Amino acid sequence: MYATPKCGKNLLQVGVFYGGPSSEHDVSCASAKSVLRHLRDDRYALHAIGVTKTGGFMLLPPEALHAVRDAPAPEVAIDDRLPVAGTPVELLPNRADGSLSVVSAGEPGRVLARIDVAFPVMHGAYGEDGVFQGLLEAYGVRYVGCGVGASAVGMDKVAMKRAFLAEGIPVAPYVVFTAEERARTRNLDSLVDGLLWPLFVKPARGGSSIGVVRVSGPDDLAGAVEQALACDDTVIVEQAVDNAREVDCGVLASPDGDLWISLPAEIDVDGGLLDFQQKYEAVDSRLTVPADLPEPVTQRMRELAVAAFGAVGAFGLARVDFLWDEKADELYVCEINTMPGFTARSSFARAWDASGVPMAQLLSRLIDQALVRPVRFGVERG
Repeated sequence: MYATPKCGKNLLQVGVFYGGPSSEHDVSCASAKSVLRHLRDDRYALHAIGVTKTGGFMLLPPEALHAVRDAPAPEVAIDDRLPVAGTPVELLPNRADGSLSVVSAGEPGRVLARIDVAFPVMHGAYGEDGVFQGLLEAYGVRYVGCGVGASAVGMDKVAMKRAFLAEGIPVAPYVVFTAEERARTRNLDSLVDGLLWPLFVKPARGGSSIGVVRVSGPDDLAGAVEQALACDDTVIVEQAVDNAREVDCGVLASPDGDLWISLPAEIDVDGGLLDFQQKYEAVDSRLTVPADLPEPVTQRMRELAVAAFGAVGAFGLARVDFLWDEKADELYVCEINTMPGFTARSSFARAWDASGVPMAQLLSRLIDQALVRPVRFGVERG
């Protein structure tokens, strides 16, 4: 096993990647700031590499990185963001030791940092969907979180639900159609035939509730579909679960392969939809941990969380979201998030904190797990 250095010049070099071209750029910047605030500087040498909205890499100056720990966290989570700023850089693999060199883009021979483990705190397209993970795999660099396949399936709600159904995991009824099918269809209602109102219209690939609309009847369907199609060329429409309670739990893998499940968390939702404003712009997140659930429901959640983790081939961590129909006592898996938010109000970290794993320990466990993941290319490290 690759041992984690403890002190002095042998600190493990951790590169936190954040930002990116997706619509969740700001959420990623907020997650990264929270991660950097809690990573132990007596154990890790930290480097923050921001990804611009056009895909460039920027190495944050050391003074800006050091200031993260001293700045008080704002009440509104999305306001607590790490800037994508600093020196333009490029990434070069070192196959001899599996590290990653961060090189000045203006002076190609000037190495500004070396990274042993990458921590991609990136949400949405190009960061959470397997694209960036594929780059790290090709470079032979160990990294935190799910691999290429699990990241891609976890980002694509259609592939995700098909993976769940293949494993017998209950999901709410849904239909899928593309922009081309929408353009060929005069009667839009026919595309959602068989579903009962109200409905949730969503882009197939996306997160943070961006582009998601709750539709109560046929009159509002066209506008919701157009909004979803503005984010993706495939739309998934899900039947709402009447009076459902929204609950989730975190999954954390240990270096020896065991899966730990956090206490369940419940979100008090306004208007039938947990939208972006409620997630990131509200002062009060109205998150209850542990959720007040009957023990059989909590146990069923734990079992389904493990099943969902396995269904997509996840690695390291995930958050599994559920809908519980209390009246019918039916539990549905809504989705799995392979890189959940780490902002001050995100449920993943708060659920683990209530479960006895504070943020600093949680992050260390994720890095320890990254150190023992198989590397497809590169050298074997003992």
